[in-house]
Amino acid sequence: MAAAAHGGGGLTTLDHAAVLARAVPGADPASARVIGEGWGATAYRLGERTVRVLNPRAYAGSVEAGYAREPALHAMLAGRGIPTPANSEAILGDDGRLAAVAYDYIGGVTVGALGRAARAALARELAAMLTALHAVPVEEPRALGVPEIDLGEELYRPMVEASLPRLGPRGRTWLEQRFAAFIEGGGSRRAPRVLVHGDLACSHLLAGRAGGLAGVIDWAEARIADPAYDFAALIAECPRTFAEQVIAGYGGPASGDPDMRRRAAFYVEALPVWEVRFGVDLDGQPDPRAGARRIAARAGAEARRDRR
Repeated sequence: MAAAAHGGGGLTTLDHAAVLARAVPGADPASARVIGEGWGATAYRLGERTVRVLNPRAYAGSVEAGYAREPALHAMLAGRGIPTPANSEAILGDDGRLAAVAYDYIGGVTVGALGRAARAALARELAAMLTALHAVPVEEPRALGVPEIDLGEELYRPMVEASLPRLGPRGRTWLEQRFAAFIEGGGSRRAPRVLVHGDLACSHLLAGRAGGLAGVIDWAEARIADPAYDFAALIAECPRTFAEQVIAGYGGPASGDPDMRRRAAFYVEALPVWEVRFGVDLDGQPDPRAGARRIAARAGAEARRDRR
């Protein structure tokens, strides 16, 4: 899930101070500023380094391995010209487990701060980046331990089944029907398998004021999976015109795939399932009912359309 933009507050816990001291030797952890907060980690700027400190959900949710892979993945992708964080390293805690990932701070702004011309320039650069990303031979990320999955059966089916008991009757029926239609339409079985970012929200795209792509961050959810997953994140999380500009400029395996839009539409519709399953809103903040409310609203909107 995307990280929430943050107003730049200070340390959130004393435990984080110890991790920051280890991540940036010689720096004063008290001077750290929170620059992002998501489901699995809190991101700080300390000097000229970004330090993403894992929180307990990262361990309970089994995404620790994704964070641990990030330094090697960053290096591999940088070698292919993809703008990932530089000088990335894993920071271990006293118990030997991963405590944080640190890398050089990337200055930049997100899409919402750009004017029309700069957004168009960023869309072109992001389209080229995704074309290159989806062309990476899957043997390379596979060698780093990046998982390969059928999104429909291996990711969404377990989440849908776990979420259904937490929904009201209307929401439950809506989700059951939506998922059944997706699977009956082919699910993601026939989709190309490529390296995807896995959480390509606009908050993870940093640009210069003229629209140059300064860096793509937060690669912990990278997978070998359906390329439509990356486009779904853009459609759901970014201005729609911007997302469509990226899709129009893309030249990878999904560009000639007539089924891509169907799969992307399901991933967008199913976004509230993440909230239901993990009891947080889409910014990673605790809200056990957020997803159920969103699914009920979607079911209600569909029922009203059907009555017209």
